Amino acid sequence: MTRRLRVLVADDEAIFLKVLTARLTDEGYEVLPVTNQDELATKAPEADALVVDARLPSEKLEGLEVVASLFQPSPRIGPDTPILFISVHAETDDAIRDKLKQLPALAGRYRWLQKPFETDLLVELLRDALAQPGEETS
Repeated sequence: MTRRLRVLVADDEAIFLKVLTARLTDEGYEVLPVTNQDELATKAPEADALVVDARLPSEKLEGLEVVASLFQPSPRIGPDTPILFISVHAETDDAIRDKLKQLPALAGRYRWLQKPFETDLLVELLRDALAQPGEETS
C-alpha cells in the first residue's frame, strides 16, 4: 500500500481552510491544516506540497517569509517540494513584488493563485506540480 501524498494547507481563515482541507481530502491527499506561522514552520518538512496563504496572517506577508525561511540556513523541505501561494492579492501587486524581491530563496519555486479561485484549479495545479517535480513553477 502506498502512502497518500501529504499537502500542508496554511490559512488563518477558518472557512477557507475547511473548504480546501475537505476538497483535497476528497482528492485522496492527506491534509495537514495549519493556521499560523509556527505550525507552518514546524509541519512543512512533513509535507509533500505546500499551499500557503501569503498573508498568514497580515499585510506583512508572513506566509512568504516563513516559506523562504525553510530554505535557509539549511533546507528543511526538499528542492522539488511544490509551493502554491494563495492570496487576495495578485502576484503583480507592488507589495507582493517588493516582498518577493526581498526573499530570493523563493525565486522560481512557486505558483500563485489569487483568491477567490475554483478549487478545481488548485487541485489541477497541485496534481501537475506533484507529478512533475523539479520544473520551474512560477
